[in-house]
Amino acid sequence: MALDDAAKVKELYDRTLRDYAYMFSELLRQKTLLVAEGAGLTEDINRLKAAQENALKLTAHRQQELEALGKDAKFMERDRQTIEKLLATVQAQLAKARELVATLIPENARQAQQYIESQIAELESGPVAAPASGPLTGVQP
Repeated sequence: MALDDAAKVKELYDRTLRDYAYMFSELLRQKTLLVAEGAGLTEDINRLKAAQENALKLTAHRQQELEALGKDAKFMERDRQTIEKLLATVQAQLAKARELVATLIPENARQAQQYIESQIAELESGPVAAPASGPLTGVQP
């Protein structure tokens, strides 16, 4: 009976043939490529981390430079204000000096004219007395 049942049942396996040697070599090649790509990506990640660290250091350095430049700008602004105040003072003094010169030149000319006139009047009035001689005047007889 078992033989009859076995004869009735016929199992068919329809399976394609595979070249396992080729498949294994192809899979090994793909694995090698993936491992190399993974190593390359790991190296790229390490480079990116180093670049990011350098960028953070550079950012901190640039921030310090900006702070220093801000302080310098404040000092320069203070110096500029001081210079502007000094300039205003010098300009005021110059204006006052010009005003004094403008008023004193005519006065000086007037006084010079008076002196000339007094000297001329003195010369016209008569002989001038000789200076006194003696040790105090420095004139020898």
